[in-house]
Amino acid sequence: MQKPVQANTWDRWRLPVLALAVFLIVVAPSLMLQKIARSSNQASGWVAHSQSVKEFSLRLEAAMRDLESAALMRAHGVEAPVLLERMQQGRKQVESSLRQLARTTRDNPDQQVRIGRLQSTIERRMSQAEQLALSREPSRIRALIMEMTDVNPVRDIFSELQLVEDRLLVQRSRIAESEQLHYKVLSWVALVVQLLLLATVIWLLQRQ
Repeated sequence: MQKPVQANTWDRWRLPVLALAVFLIVVAPSLMLQKIARSSNQASGWVAHSQSVKEFSLRLEAAMRDLESAALMRAHGVEAPVLLERMQQGRKQVESSLRQLARTTRDNPDQQVRIGRLQSTIERRMSQAEQLALSREPSRIRALIMEMTDVNPVRDIFSELQLVEDRLLVQRSRIAESEQLHYKVLSWVALVVQLLLLATVIWLLQRQ
């Protein structure tokens, strides 16, 4: 009587057991790996985010230098039309880079404060650079240059902004590398578990 009872029990539970086995072999590892993949992609996205912030900062700094050097050349009597064009283009690049910086750092209140300080300082310096481009008196030129460099310095703000992003970039790169390593390890673990479960199911079916 023992064998028929076991056979009936197996017939009753065969489909649920096979359904559970399919879930453990196929669905569960897939869901787990998808979650880990999302975490890895998110970490990589934060790395790209920090790189973008630094890129916009460097672009902004370069545009400022270009605008101010063109203004200084005009103040010293160089009347080439290309200098006025450089100043106009520099202002557009500065304003565009500031908007991009403000948009990409909305997740970081401390960086937003620095960008606010940077924006107000840059606006004053651009105004002073435009006045410098129209000045011809040496005393006025010296006063404007001193006001730009001593009263409204931007170098420290740029350095602080980029230093913070460098630190964030290092932290986020480590997290991204860790997430990628977890994904690789768990992929292999999931594969091994799937093979073991599949072998177990085959063995049970062979017994029946």
